[in-house]
Amino acid sequence: MTTTAYEVAGWLEKMDSPDKALSLELIKRKQGYSQIAEVVGGQKRRNPVDLTVRCLATVVARSKDPQADFVVDSLCTNLTAQKPELRDVSSVALKTVVSELPTGSSQASNIVSRLTPQLSKVLRDNPEIEAGVRMEMLDILADVLFRYGGTIAQHHNFIKDVLLQVLASSTRQAIRKRTINCLGSLCSCCDAEIFEEISAFLLDKLNNSPNEDTVQTLSTAFASRKKQILLASPGIFHRFDVLPRLRRSWRKLKKVALEFLCHDPNYCGDSDDEGMDGEDEDDDQDFSDDDDVSWKVRRSAAKVIEALIVSRREHMKHSITAFGPILIGRLKEREETVRIDVVRAYISLLRQISTFIPSTPSATGGENKENQVIGYIHFAAGSLSNEQLELLKAIQHQVPTITKAVAKLLKNRSTRTKTIALALLTHLSKLCPDHCLINFLPFCPLWKTFSKRNPPPHK
Repeated sequence: MTTTAYEVAGWLEKMDSPDKALSLELIKRKQGYSQIAEVVGGQKRRNPVDLTVRCLATVVARSKDPQADFVVDSLCTNLTAQKPELRDVSSVALKTVVSELPTGSSQASNIVSRLTPQLSKVLRDNPEIEAGVRMEMLDILADVLFRYGGTIAQHHNFIKDVLLQVLASSTRQAIRKRTINCLGSLCSCCDAEIFEEISAFLLDKLNNSPNEDTVQTLSTAFASRKKQILLASPGIFHRFDVLPRLRRSWRKLKKVALEFLCHDPNYCGDSDDEGMDGEDEDDDQDFSDDDDVSWKVRRSAAKVIEALIVSRREHMKHSITAFGPILIGRLKEREETVRIDVVRAYISLLRQISTFIPSTPSATGGENKENQVIGYIHFAAGSLSNEQLELLKAIQHQVPTITKAVAKLLKNRSTRTKTIALALLTHLSKLCPDHCLINFLPFCPLWKTFSKRNPPPHK
């Protein structure tokens, strides 16, 4: 049969017509589905094929289960056809159908339940299919797992086996990347047994693989798996109370994170004040060495430190003394993305401290000998426990250094850096208002001008 673009356009017009009789006329006819499948399979001209692919999503969405199953089965069969053009068009058509399925409908659940095992079987049994089609199939599978993963739990184990096989056997980075995305989507909806099997497989391959590319791929797979955990829970480092093994490794994690936060092999900055002052003049001109990816290590370390701070509130004083000085020292970071994450980690530290300390107005008292004086604030006697006093004193020791570092960040031309620096100053001023103000004012240009015009009286 010869089908023209005009005829396919007529089908589309009928499907979109407000007159239900016209749209149902095509839907009820099995011949219409056969014609669509024939166009997708045999038409060489791209225009009718493109129109038919667009039509398929509407056809499947408005049809009954037998007709929808016919379209899905036809497209899955075409994925293993001899003609490369047919495989290519069928994969695109199948992706279009899945992407436009109505979420939450029983028909969508039936279609994905029928589609998933067929798609997984094609991936497992046909490794010779061109990479483009395999990538389309992996995209479809990732979309199905993300949107309907809970409705196809009976296929999770089979999908897991297929994805791990593809990940282990594929040599193309693009295919491995899409397989990792599928594994991440699977981890977000599978049960604990399948999750542990995926973790054990990845860990075994990671320990026994001498290939650097394989190690990078498996590390990315672990990162994707971790991302899904973070989406489903407060985060792996935020769950120390239910993960005793990680709780015992807290100090080891802290040591590694601090070490990698300072990992910058391609740059050796001055640690004294003069070096920091000289760096601020061209702070925006970050090094543009394309081969330097050490900033990714430092950024990840900053995020780990932030998670460690939030997860172990009982070690707050230790966090102040262990993380505080290092984070302040890394505010001179030359990469803006890393610098912002370092500031966020210190803000998280201040937030955790503020949960232990009562609000300043309710805790302050008059100038009484029995009051506790921390910095420039008189706290009423008995309003602070010994632990709270130790926390406040520990953070007060860092106020002069942090205010000086924030003042230098405010000289940066980047709006993002200035914004996050002001956020840090805001949290610090809420925790130590008077002490923060006294230490920060000397760095303000207006204050310098005012102090020159109005020198303090000599006693």
